[in-house]
Amino acid sequence: MANQEALPTPDFRAYFAHSMKPTEYEIKFRDALNDQLPSNIVDVHVHASEADHFDITQAQSILDKSASTFPETTIEQSQQIDTLLHPHMNVRKLRFAHAFRGINHRAVNSYLLENSPEQDRVALFGISENDEEIEYTREELRSGQYSGLKMYYCSSSEEKTALYEYFPKPVLEVAEAVNVPIILHLPKTVSRSMDEIRAIVEDFPNLRIMLAHIGVTWTYPANFPATMAEVANYPNVFVDTSGVTNPSIVATALEQLGPERVLYGSDEPLNLLREFTYTNPELGPRLLTDYPYHWVHQDEYEANKHLLPENLMYCELQQVDALLVAIRSVASARHADAYIQSIFHDNGQREFGF
Repeated sequence: MANQEALPTPDFRAYFAHSMKPTEYEIKFRDALNDQLPSNIVDVHVHASEADHFDITQAQSILDKSASTFPETTIEQSQQIDTLLHPHMNVRKLRFAHAFRGINHRAVNSYLLENSPEQDRVALFGISENDEEIEYTREELRSGQYSGLKMYYCSSSEEKTALYEYFPKPVLEVAEAVNVPIILHLPKTVSRSMDEIRAIVEDFPNLRIMLAHIGVTWTYPANFPATMAEVANYPNVFVDTSGVTNPSIVATALEQLGPERVLYGSDEPLNLLREFTYTNPELGPRLLTDYPYHWVHQDEYEANKHLLPENLMYCELQQVDALLVAIRSVASARHADAYIQSIFHDNGQREFGF
C-alpha cells in the first residue's frame, strides 16, 4: 500500500469498469460455484452510495487502504454486480453506507430508503460525533424504517478505539428496544475484543449482534477456536462471512456456532477486488492485487508480484469458495445442502426481516 504523500488521484469509475470485465477462468469458476448455491440468496453486508455522497477531501485517513477503492456504488451498479457474479439468481441485500469518514451518511441513509428495491432492506448507518448526531441516530432507529444498525470506528473525525465510543450506549438502548440488530465491525480482532463483547452482552442482553467479517477477515489467530467457543455462549451474537477467504476461519465459526449463526455477506463492492494476501516479513499481512489502485504501493507490488496466483479471482469467488469448502469440511454430505441453505438464505432472512 502507498503512503499518503505519494497517493495518485483515484479514478473510481475506471476501477469499476475494470472490475466488470471477468476472465474466462472467473466465469467458469463462478458458474461452478453458483451451481451449488440456492437460487435465492440473502446478502447481509452490502455498501452503497452515489458520487455526490462522497467528499474525498475528508477521507485522507482511509485513502491508503483498499476499503476506499469503490466509494461510488449506486443501486444500479449493485444490480450490475449481481448480473456479473450471480447471473440468473435472485440476490436480496441488506444495504448500508460505506463506513469511512468522507461519506455523507445522512444522505446515503435517505438515498437507500428512497431507492432500494422493495425486496431489499436498509441498515441505518449511525453517526455519533456529537449529541446532535446521536439523537439523529436514535430518532432514525425509532422510525421503524431500518432492519439493522451499522456504526464504525473510522467514521468520526478521530478514529475510535473502544466499542462504546462509536456505538454509544444511548443508541444501543434504542436498538435493543426496537429489536434492530447491530452490525459490529470491531477495531481489533474478536479474540482481542472479548472483554468488550462480554460487556455489551451483559449491558444489553436482548440486543442482537452480528460480528462483521467473523471478527477477523484475513488471518487465523492462534486462539480463535477458544474465542469462537466463548462467543457460542452468547445466543444473541452471530457472524457474517464478508471478506473472509480463509476456509479455516469459516470452518471454526461453523464448528463452534453452528450453521444457524453464520450468515453470508459479500462486502460489496469490495468483493470486486482481485486480492491476494501474503505476509511481508516487515509489515505483516499485506494485499496484492491485479490493478494499480491509488492505494497500491508500486515498489512493494513489483517486489512481490511473483507471489500472485496464476488465476487471481474476484474476492467474491474466493469468499464463496471458502464458505463451500468450510461447509463441506464440517457438515456431512447428508447435511451440507441444509447448511448452504441456512447460511446463504434462511439466516439472513430471519435476522433482518427479509
